[in-house]
Amino acid sequence: MLLFNLNNSLRIFILAVLGAVIAAAINWAIYRWAYFRKRSISPWLKLDEKAKPRKSTDYVPVLGWFGVRRDADVHGKGFWIRPLLIELVWIICLPLFYNWHVEGGLSGGGVVGAANAATIEIWFFVQTILLALLTVATFIDFDEKTIPDGVTVTGLIIALLVAALAPMSRLPVLVKGANSFLHFNSPLELTDWHQETTGLVLALSIFTIWYLALLPKTINFRLGFFKGIKIMIGSVVRPRRKTKIDIRSTPRKPLLLTKILTAIWLVGTIAIFVAWQTLPAINKTSLFSAFMGMAAGGGLVWTVRIIASSVLNQEAMGFGDVTLMFMIGAFLGWQPSLLIFGLAPFSMLLIALAYFIATRDNQMAFGPYLCLSTLILILFWNPIWSAVELSFFGIGAKPLLIIGVGALVLMAVMLFGIQWVKFKLLPEVYDEEPN
Repeated sequence: MLLFNLNNSLRIFILAVLGAVIAAAINWAIYRWAYFRKRSISPWLKLDEKAKPRKSTDYVPVLGWFGVRRDADVHGKGFWIRPLLIELVWIICLPLFYNWHVEGGLSGGGVVGAANAATIEIWFFVQTILLALLTVATFIDFDEKTIPDGVTVTGLIIALLVAALAPMSRLPVLVKGANSFLHFNSPLELTDWHQETTGLVLALSIFTIWYLALLPKTINFRLGFFKGIKIMIGSVVRPRRKTKIDIRSTPRKPLLLTKILTAIWLVGTIAIFVAWQTLPAINKTSLFSAFMGMAAGGGLVWTVRIIASSVLNQEAMGFGDVTLMFMIGAFLGWQPSLLIFGLAPFSMLLIALAYFIATRDNQMAFGPYLCLSTLILILFWNPIWSAVELSFFGIGAKPLLIIGVGALVLMAVMLFGIQWVKFKLLPEVYDEEPN
């Protein structure tokens, strides 16, 4: 219990300072992890050549941004407002978030006593890490319409480690009048089949699919399936040349990202195998639930992306949204992942209008909707779960899978119908009729 027994004023001060540190790291990551690293806005980044020299006061949270605004001719008018607001929100909201946890906001159990303080603080710190990563993902997605692997890969590794080492970090559920933890079979009774080889094989398969999905590669099946597989494997091992000149050069080697991901996969595979041999049953259940969350969250968005892109003949959703849901699913589980995806259209109503008013840009990525939906789910977890626990998830995994497949088929039919109607009403916009 790091904070629970402290004086309230001292605790608020410590959490406000922690919020300032986290927000400074968020502002650093937004511009450091971005794909196009064109602006060194954060004082903690290397100074832009055209920017004025840094002052010691520039590093002071919130207030420092009033001095950094002198670089408006380099970064644009008002560039300092957003990072200032990010720091201000985190400084104010982090103590409130901790107090919300202490008052039983997540479990709905009223004011928490010292006996449960350790679990409360684990929830608080784990969810703070998740929300910090989602903040970075949101604003990079605002800027570039993409979510970098630096956010999602880092977050997924943290989520799996936390699930394996701290099973009490899973979301709470009420079982027979007492608080328990959400697992992959909730709200139904937990069985132990996942403790054996079947669970290990499933976990390794999900982890391997995640690894293969993230590898930088060329996908082209126009010349046939087997030729496409050969091209894809070749592009992983020997990336495409940047120039077309036919001269002798050093042999092409795998990209640095490929090497990093491969190292993560190798170490992770060994760690998963060891975990299944050594961890207590409750830890393995927590870890397996994280892998099920990965499969459901990432798999759902990936499937929707494939269907929508195929029907619309254009990219309907970025792959960053898929990796984002891999990460969120690992942190929270497969049941929250489905709820988050369902909440996303309602989150869109909150974000899209404000974003359009601020930027006059009507094109917006899907990632911020998923991030806001995750925050909403955490803050209203207890009433949301109480509403859907038995009526939706209580019917079992197989009926849910059938309903999900049916919904995806219906979505494909509806999208095709919309495209066909558009073709009939506006034929000049389309080169050819939808297949």
